[in-house]
Amino acid sequence: MQVRGYCMFKGGREAKVAYPVEDMGEDVAGRSFHHGRFVMKLRQAAAACPSVTVRQGFVKRLINGEPAG
Repeated sequence: MQVRGYCMFKGGREAKVAYPVEDMGEDVAGRSFHHGRFVMKLRQAAAACPSVTVRQGFVKRLINGEPAG
């Protein structure tokens, strides 16, 4: 599924994160997967490649984004 950004929800609040696609053309978009097992298998396959370094982190705050609403 093509996506142009994401919206995250927590505690009744939301944060919208749009991809910067200005001057990029109509065909530029991210991809979204709804199937957790499929995504986990993709991550495992990528991590098995010798040229891939896997990193994990947590977002504590947004420093550049649009306010919710």
